[in-house]
Amino acid sequence: VLVEAAPSLLKQEASWILLVRAPNEGVAKERVMLRLEKYLPTMQAQDVLSRCQIHLGDLTTLEGDRSSLLDRVTHILHLAADTSYWSKDGNL
Repeated sequence: VLVEAAPSLLKQEASWILLVRAPNEGVAKERVMLRLEKYLPTMQAQDVLSRCQIHLGDLTTLEGDRSSLLDRVTHILHLAADTSYWSKDGNL
């Protein structure tokens, strides 16, 4: 969904908060970039990533001051499952 929303994200002042399961922010950014680069050119993927706020964890681990993130959230998209069945050469 983030990839499909990328064109509108690049044109608008939309804000995306990504909760990523990872041991640190560097690994989290790598995971998001790998996913974006499956569908977007690297430069566009980097631009999309630069407009996202990455927070480590998931909805069950939000505590304390990070829970205030949810005060601004209007939509939640659960994207933990990889449902991409296409190979890089376009075959199932």
